[in-house]
Amino acid sequence: MSKATRWWSAGTLAVCVLVGTAAAQEIKNGTPARPKGAISIPPATEKTASPPAAAKLEPTPEERIRAALENKTDLAFVQSSLEEIAEYISVRHHIPAVIDAKALNDAQYDRSQRFDLKVSDTKLRHGLRLSLKQHELAYVITNDVLLFTTQTAHDEKLNARPYFVGDLHEPDQIGHSDPQELIDIVTQCIDPQSWKDNGGASDVLAYGAERLVVSNTQHTHEQLGDFFAALRRDRQRHPPAKAVPAQPVVPPVKAEPRAEPQKSSAIQLPEHAPLTPARQAAVSASNQFGIELYRKVAATEPKKNLLLAPLQISSSLGMTTLVANGETRAEIRRLLHWPEDDLENVARHEIRRLADELTRASWQDGIRQFQLREVFVGRGNGFLNEPYGMMERDYHTRIKAAELTQSFGMGHFRDSFQLGDTLKFTGVWQQPLRPAASFEPFFPAADKVANVNYVHISGRVEHAPAEDCRVVRLPYANSRFSFMAVLPQAREGLRGLESTLTPARLEQWLSALAATELEVRISPFTLRWHGALTQPLQELGMKIALNHNQADFENSNNEKKLWLSEVRQRTLFDFLPGSEVASLINAESAADSAAASSPIQRILVNHPFLFLVMDNQSRAIILIGRYCGPQQEPIDRTASY
Repeated sequence: MSKATRWWSAGTLAVCVLVGTAAAQEIKNGTPARPKGAISIPPATEKTASPPAAAKLEPTPEERIRAALENKTDLAFVQSSLEEIAEYISVRHHIPAVIDAKALNDAQYDRSQRFDLKVSDTKLRHGLRLSLKQHELAYVITNDVLLFTTQTAHDEKLNARPYFVGDLHEPDQIGHSDPQELIDIVTQCIDPQSWKDNGGASDVLAYGAERLVVSNTQHTHEQLGDFFAALRRDRQRHPPAKAVPAQPVVPPVKAEPRAEPQKSSAIQLPEHAPLTPARQAAVSASNQFGIELYRKVAATEPKKNLLLAPLQISSSLGMTTLVANGETRAEIRRLLHWPEDDLENVARHEIRRLADELTRASWQDGIRQFQLREVFVGRGNGFLNEPYGMMERDYHTRIKAAELTQSFGMGHFRDSFQLGDTLKFTGVWQQPLRPAASFEPFFPAADKVANVNYVHISGRVEHAPAEDCRVVRLPYANSRFSFMAVLPQAREGLRGLESTLTPARLEQWLSALAATELEVRISPFTLRWHGALTQPLQELGMKIALNHNQADFENSNNEKKLWLSEVRQRTLFDFLPGSEVASLINAESAADSAAASSPIQRILVNHPFLFLVMDNQSRAIILIGRYCGPQQEPIDRTASY
């Protein structure tokens, strides 16, 4: 049973002591009886915070308690017992205060201990926390009472609460509002170790675009309330600047005889804040792992189209370290090039955070370019034969990374589990693409040729020539992403180019890019890939986790340890959305004829090439693949991309 549910087990609150009843009966004219020498109640009138605007709904008992805890008051505890403090709170602040006798007895708490505290003009919750903290005690609100309990019981008691945050984040340029950035801030700044993404038991989920549902302890809920209030005060003092709507991309029209073509700049990148060391290290590790894995997979299928998503694979495998032990965990860290234990959580968090950040940044012209789908964790023997769209059957579990530990703790898996994930990327370009005048050949191999449609981009394009290849980088519309094509000089040169691919060489290409007057011609393509990564991962050193006799993953449902039996990935890349391809193919090409007569240098991407989709800010590789030309792909009518 998880910590989130254990507290609710029958009998946990069977023994509680309600105090203050006799004293409450002695109240006359609003003056409470005072226990002998326990608490000196100052004669000053209680100071209360300004009440909120009148609500239409009657407040619940829990809301009344929370409101009372926000009231400012004076406290003077002199050698007072816990019972006397509870009695004082019940009588003076008109809220039921209860002692959790069972939790105190289980913790062998000494009921004879005394409390001393004197504070003025402070919120009641602050004064109580200062008092109870002296003896490792705390309070929670449950069953319509204020329960005094142990710090351990407090930490195990999670309760869910909704928060309205629609006024704390702005919609983007197309009106899409996403609270994920606020979720990231909360999980990093408010009790970071308590959240599931960081190895804790608590969670925060978006409920629509304007609300968060948070499951956490009483103290963290109070911290959240203070934090959101501070954000609102800051926004009142410094209202956010109104976003300037993005200008719509105007499709090309039939051109009349024209003057010199307008020359657009190269990639228009906004200024970004410097990357943190943690983000730099996480991206470097993901890129290195991704290139190593790509080379392994590419070597097994040298003439086939290929598409991997390194960032997603790093995130999927990285989450298994939450439930891996010993050498199993160590080899996964080594595979992913993650640092040792003390920084492992940071690396895992940065990878997940970057993936979420890229998803939020990917909206352009109503199209979500970058879509990281949920991770699928399967159990049973049917996983490999089932399409991901059918994963909701009884013998499979579809979860997010943050829910993995709970699934393992609840015994969802018998003896093995499998990982799978999906990623889709659709291009929306910064510079307009124009159709070529006619079909042109593409050479998949020395003895093969295919006539295909081409599109071209003319003007200032980022280009880096090398001895064995030519590198071209094309910007996407939102400036966050870019497409980089690496075309071997020789038609049969892709295998040799892939064998020399390293993070250092990628960095050389990126550093050498410079805006050059070019015409780039490329055939628009859609690439789907679905395959197993188990064998390549074993060859890269992930052997124990994939060995049923040696793997050590937590398994609360069986004494036998779990092992990871399969890792798969499904990816899809659209060079152009389908509607744009159709419009370009059907468009008249008078403009193309004019461009063809231009004396600028031309790069014709007409044979197999390497390509990458990258995040311009962090230089993280989102997709890495090869395109070898049109290929017959197996029809998967149940595939869900």
